[in-house]
Amino acid sequence: MVNEMLSPKRKMVVRHSKSVRIEHWLIALSTILLIISAIGEIKVIHYMAAAVLILASCFHVISHLIRKEFGLLLRKGDIKQSFKIIKAMLLGKAEPQHDKYLAEQRVAYTYIFICISVLILTGIVKLLKEFPSTKDLEKSLKVIGELHNVATAALIIGIVAHLLAFYIRENRPLLNGMLTGKVDLEYVKNRHHLWYKKLNIRD
Repeated sequence: MVNEMLSPKRKMVVRHSKSVRIEHWLIALSTILLIISAIGEIKVIHYMAAAVLILASCFHVISHLIRKEFGLLLRKGDIKQSFKIIKAMLLGKAEPQHDKYLAEQRVAYTYIFICISVLILTGIVKLLKEFPSTKDLEKSLKVIGELHNVATAALIIGIVAHLLAFYIRENRPLLNGMLTGKVDLEYVKNRHHLWYKKLNIRD
């Protein structure tokens, strides 16, 4: 309900539920640990972080399917729209009207989702090399290992781009949304007008 989305103390709107924030930070922290443990070749931490990433990712997909929350799925024209948004911010011009998520957020989500999916799948296959009976698959596993490394590099690029996006002043309120779950109502009204209309809040 709309009334449940408004904070009683301040004019704030709930953007992310507690479960969404938990799964986001579990995925983020486990991914960072995976990268660090891979560089340091710390297998125990790497496998533990991988387990957390797999569980958190599965929970993310299943929970969004159950709640029918598909706002972050890529839409037709999002890539073109993303360039328009970036151009508008750089030139100080008015941005296109946004829904709950920016077009660039949907593009970034799709990119990172693909990277993590490839990492998980190739990582599971890579485990086969730990078994002596898989020596005949050595060449195939080497290719899988290289694909795993490419996906890792692509994910690191995505993470850096994701963090740099918050350097842009207009995007900073979104960080607060992932930390506290809430964003300022005026921010929603001014920048996410399509979402604001769906909330059907009386001024």
